[in-house]
Amino acid sequence: MNIHSSLFATVTDEQIRSIIKEMIGTEVEEYKLLSGGLFNTTYFVSTRDCGDMILRVGPINRHLLLHFEQDMMAAEAIVYRILAEHGVPCSELLAVDTSKTLIDRDLMIVRYLPSVTYQLNRADYSYAPDDVARLYRELGENVARMHDVRGEAFGHVYDVAQGRGYTLWSAFLKAELDRILDCCEPYGIFDAQTSAAMRGILQRYTAVLDEITEPRLIHADLGPNNLLIHKDRPAFAAFIDADRAMWGDSDFDFAYMEWMYCDELWQGYGRSLATDEASVCRRLIYRMIRFACNAYVWEVEYNRHDLMLTTRAEIGRLIEKLK
Repeated sequence: MNIHSSLFATVTDEQIRSIIKEMIGTEVEEYKLLSGGLFNTTYFVSTRDCGDMILRVGPINRHLLLHFEQDMMAAEAIVYRILAEHGVPCSELLAVDTSKTLIDRDLMIVRYLPSVTYQLNRADYSYAPDDVARLYRELGENVARMHDVRGEAFGHVYDVAQGRGYTLWSAFLKAELDRILDCCEPYGIFDAQTSAAMRGILQRYTAVLDEITEPRLIHADLGPNNLLIHKDRPAFAAFIDADRAMWGDSDFDFAYMEWMYCDELWQGYGRSLATDEASVCRRLIYRMIRFACNAYVWEVEYNRHDLMLTTRAEIGRLIEKLK
């Protein structure tokens, strides 16, 4: 389980029981390790008198983390509070501890929500066609509600909360790409020509990027595993794993998630994607930046050289389109 990741590591029975006792004030009845996580280590926990919950334990080998990953759990707690304030369904935060005093890792506990993930397609016969269509409309409606939340500056949610935001969208993206490429350099992920080409693209499209003047709340990781459907009924349940969230262009969330594109989604969202040249260029740039980040993650954190090579090849194709 999670054998490739350099960040994943289980914790002991004694530690789990101590964490729940200290953070929630109750006793553990039973728990189990959940599969799939590569960054955090996640447990389902049943407690004596506080119900079922999810315990997320932050990564080991923190020296391998990218800049924004250092404070991801603290950022996620901020996002859940913001979403809850605006009535957007999300994980119910029970407790968070980033002091690293209980154990030397960040800790978060959220309420367990009986659910399944948004693994939908037209050939998925676990739902009736009308239910699939409605689920996509509900997804669009809830993404729109999230994107309607305005911020005061551009940047990662935690950084903006600490007063380290940017007044220009382009300035944030340039700084973001620079930090990612600086982390990639010691590992030879990109050659100098590719790095220069990526930086040059952001410089060339500065004015286009700065047509975005209002920071919107974006999840920045809208994969199907981070979107939940109620287990007992086909209805949107929650956004989860919002630790990469940013204040920026709402189109960032759509730049690399073509799996969700369909008429019903846009009906729920209230508009379809703009197809003018500037909007298309921006989405290609967002995809390039996200893939640069993914290349580092695959190579350094998750030890998947094969996936890094695939990601790097896609970046090469994006560079050609943006020349």
